[in-house]
Amino acid sequence: MLSDLESKVLQHIDPDQVVEWTRELMRIPSVYRPQTGEAEENAARWVKARFQELGLETHWEVVEPGRPNVIGILKGPESAKCLMFEGHTDVVTEGDASAWKHPPFEAQIENGRIYGRGGNDMKGGLVAAILAIQAIIKSGVKLGGSVLIGALVDEEGRMKGVKHFVQQGWAKGISAAIICEPEDNRLCIAQKGVMWVKVMVTGKMAHGAMPLTGINPVYRAAALLKELEALEADEIRRHGKHEFSASLALRPRSSSPPCKGSRKTTSCRRNAP
Repeated sequence: MLSDLESKVLQHIDPDQVVEWTRELMRIPSVYRPQTGEAEENAARWVKARFQELGLETHWEVVEPGRPNVIGILKGPESAKCLMFEGHTDVVTEGDASAWKHPPFEAQIENGRIYGRGGNDMKGGLVAAILAIQAIIKSGVKLGGSVLIGALVDEEGRMKGVKHFVQQGWAKGISAAIICEPEDNRLCIAQKGVMWVKVMVTGKMAHGAMPLTGINPVYRAAALLKELEALEADEIRRHGKHEFSASLALRPRSSSPPCKGSRKTTSCRRNAP
């Protein structure tokens, strides 16, 4: 049962506005395409305009050319706690647009559903956070702390947006965070960390007729992968299973060899509890 305070805020949520704003943001393509210069900037400008309409303290921080973080703050009492809503403005590539039943950036509605790239991940979540702040403002409810919304870049890549956010010192003032990613309509109350380790496996080139005069790096990479598999099992036994999260995982990913087949690069993603 909702409290009087919750009801007072929720009555200022307009479902039609949630839908319309989500569709507006979805219609702004924000796939990162360095070859064409397309990135998150236009979507970020839309977010910035909404922050300013709400009267939020707004910060525009360029992470890379065309890739700005947008930060909006609903100020509360000084030295009080701060809750963060986190989202990102980039989306995964749409691939072959002609293969879509609904054009990926038109946000068409059919049978009560919005179809298009970014509806779930995560322009819908970003809009929900913005409209939650709007509802708080309209309700007149006075918070005991501040609320910060971070619309960050590069979540689908190397997380440059959140790294920049941390480097600029914003994370120091955050007491708790709600990540607005879709999780099959479930609440997730635990979060893993991540660490990337780059391993270079080297070899020695040789003619195909005389392979024993060289060193095949693929065999070395295979031995490394077997050791990683054993290490993962040991780490899972050591750390155990978290009550609200999956087990630790080591996820090797191979990248393109940097030169004429003499090396093989393995990028290993370590998800820590």
